[in-house]
Amino acid sequence: MDHSYNNNNGGGGAVISASGGGSQFATNSAGSNVISNRIAVIKLKRIEELNNRLKETLRRERIPASNSCLLLINHMQETPDYLIPYMYKLPIEQNKFLKYQNLKKV
Repeated sequence: MDHSYNNNNGGGGAVISASGGGSQFATNSAGSNVISNRIAVIKLKRIEELNNRLKETLRRERIPASNSCLLLINHMQETPDYLIPYMYKLPIEQNKFLKYQNLKKV
C-alpha cells in the first residue's frame, strides 16, 4: 500500500510518500538506535579528548607572576643589547654599531 501526498501551495512540489509495511518501521527504529549509538560514541570521544587536554594543562609547570617578572628582569639585565651604548659587551672590532659611533665622533 503506497500513499502519496503532493503539496502544491504555490511553492515547490513536495512529495511525501509512506508505504504500509510494518518492517520498515522496525528497521527505522533499529537504524535510529545505531545512529544514536554512533552519536554517543562521538560525544564520548570528544569528552575524553577534552579531558586529556585539561590533564595536560594541569601537568604544566606554573609559576607566580612575580617570579616570571623577576626572570624577565634578570634576562634583560644579563643579555647584551648591541644597540644600547652602555650595554655594549662585544669588542669594538666585532660590534658594528660601536664602530659606527666611534667613526661618527671622529
